[in-house]
Amino acid sequence: MTESLGGPYSTTACSGFDSFSELLIWIKQSCFLFFWSAFFAFLTD
Repeated sequence: MTESLGGPYSTTACSGFDSFSELLIWIKQSCFLFFWSAFFAFLTD
């Protein structure tokens, strides 16, 4: 997944933006998984 994103963005002047955007994506995915795991745990409790 990171390879497909790193293709066009690797040519940007600010390399920090690439890693920062990937960090935001990772945070969003982590929060999404945490939300659903807690939601299903609440349902099955």
